[in-house]
Formats: sequence, structure tokens, C-alpha cells
Amino acid sequence: MLNAHRHEADRRNADRRKRGAEQEDYNKGQTEGQAW
Repeated sequence: MLNAHRHEADRRNADRRKRGAEQEDYNKGQTEGQAW
């Protein structure tokens, strides 16, 4: 039970990190676009 809960938390954290990286890439693209 505890392992299943931790696995769920790990999966959510991985999703959050993936979204965070995508958001950073998007922000970087926006910033570079504005720089031009």
C-alpha cells in the first residue's frame, strides 16, 4: 500500500518535472523571440 502511494507520488513528480522543463523551454523561446 505504501509503495503504491509512493509510486503514484513519483509519477506525479515526474509529470510535474516534465511540464516544468517544457515550460522553461517555452519561456526561453519567448525570451529569445523578444530579444530579436
